[in-house]
Parts: sequence; C-alpha cells; structure tokens
Amino acid sequence: MEYASIYKSLKHAHVSFVVLSYLLFVFRGWLAVSGTYRPGKLMSMLVHGVDTLLLLLGVSLAVVLQLNPFVTPWLLVKLIALVGYILIAAIWVRRGKTKKVRLLGWVIAQVVFLYIVLVAITKNLLLI
Repeated sequence: MEYASIYKSLKHAHVSFVVLSYLLFVFRGWLAVSGTYRPGKLMSMLVHGVDTLLLLLGVSLAVVLQLNPFVTPWLLVKLIALVGYILIAAIWVRRGKTKKVRLLGWVIAQVVFLYIVLVAITKNLLLI
C-alpha cells in the first residue's frame, strides 16, 4: 500500500473515531448532567475502546506524517487541550456535586473539544 493511501485510511478512521467519541461524550454528558448516568460494564468498555483506538490512530498519523509535538506547536497545543478535555470531563461532568457544575463542565468540555478540532483542521493554535 502506498503512503498516500495509508495516510488517507488513517485520517478517515481517526476522524470517524473523533465523531464517535464526541457522540458518546454528548450522550454520557447529558445523562451525567441530568443525574441519571450509571455506566455499565458494556458502556465503559465501548467508551474506553473507542478512545483508545482514537488515540492510537492519532499517534499513527503523527508517525506517518513524521510530526513531533515538541517541534509542531499546533500538535503540542492539541495534546495539551486533550488532557484538559479529559480532566474537565472526568472531574466536572462525572463527579460534579450539583447539576449546575456538571452542566458547566459539559459545556466547557465541548468548547475545548471544538477548539481541538479547529486546531487540527487549521493547524493554527490561535485560530486566527
């Protein structure tokens, strides 16, 4: 398989898993905000499986494109924002004491997610 074909396949799979991961986050976030989220084993396995494949595909793309986050500022910022997104989702959305805190965390996490997507598309960390 040629380089362009490998890149295209990895990018398509990565974007597909981004969409799937986001849809799962929106669904779980809405349940968490409403106070009805009770993750079962199957849901946890699905979420972790999707997110693991998403991360592996992202790393694979970086390797194929020979991108180093320490010399590619937009990629480094995207990875830092990803850690922020995960922390916001885990702390505010999942463990927020009140509905208001969970809702605020859910909205902020979605804004961070949108930022990550826009940085990935534009390759510009300031979005100017």
